[in-house]
Amino acid sequence: VGSSAAIQQAFRQIALVASSNLSVLITGETGTGKELVAEAIHRHSPRADRPYLPIAPVALNEDLIESELFGHVRGAFTGANEDRAGLFEQAVGGTILLDEIGELPLGLQAKLLRVLEQGEYTRVGEVIPRRCDVRMLAATNCELHRAVSDGRFREDLYWRLNGMHIHLPPLRERVEDIGPLCDYFLECFGNRAHTLLAPELIEQLAARPWYGNVRELRNAIGHAAVMAGDRPLEIDDFPISHDRSTTPKNSHSLQSSVLAWAEATVSDALEDAGQLHAQFMAASEPTLFRFALEQAAGNRVNAADLLGIHRGTLREKMRQYGLED
Repeated sequence: VGSSAAIQQAFRQIALVASSNLSVLITGETGTGKELVAEAIHRHSPRADRPYLPIAPVALNEDLIESELFGHVRGAFTGANEDRAGLFEQAVGGTILLDEIGELPLGLQAKLLRVLEQGEYTRVGEVIPRRCDVRMLAATNCELHRAVSDGRFREDLYWRLNGMHIHLPPLRERVEDIGPLCDYFLECFGNRAHTLLAPELIEQLAARPWYGNVRELRNAIGHAAVMAGDRPLEIDDFPISHDRSTTPKNSHSLQSSVLAWAEATVSDALEDAGQLHAQFMAASEPTLFRFALEQAAGNRVNAADLLGIHRGTLREKMRQYGLED
């Protein structure tokens, strides 16, 4: 839903690429609709009558990701009591969406590259490769090119996935679509009496940052419709908007500390010019991760939630900094 230039560009790309067999890389912030794009590509493709299977590898135990993707044979590992088909076998002839692709461990990235380049994979515990006919779509909310530069993502896999790149803009960059989106969601919720929102209400909604993007707007509309009942929606019916620009209590002292560190580092090690960011992250991240783990009593999932990162990212960073137990 939307008539803005940015979203119309995405619609055109979907229409062009759907009938092909190209891999597609879908990028955008959380809540912009990356999974909807993947579903649309599959639905309008020649593979539409075959399976469409989305999966987020980061949501799986790292030891089980390979088995989930490629399957395993009986006895391949403890608990493998029978042969099991993986995702690439289950989706034969269809489409797979690998969500949060940027969080895939490097070892599995090489095996995924083999699927894309040679059209074959090997079950865990098996030596004979199997052929596969699957179209691959990938989605991420991270800057994958930066992950390539940092060595966290294979460059060859990046270009193989990037047959076409569809980027979904954040809602704050397509505010003209907020009115039509509100109307659409209200219809979905069965509140047709509310679809004609007052222009001033739409202006107030357009002024919000919408960090959760279209997903946040959808939830806010549902909340407002319940609060309003049978009367017209008002701005007070919507949840409070949280502005990220609010300055934290200790931000000024933190900024001063960072500035002092940077000045000292540059003056002491001019030969390391160009490495300032890497040095800062190596100096600061381990302390931050230790603090988060202490706050979460060692629970990595809760620590990742506190940090606002995926637990796969936390796991990789802990390994990088030697913080593993």
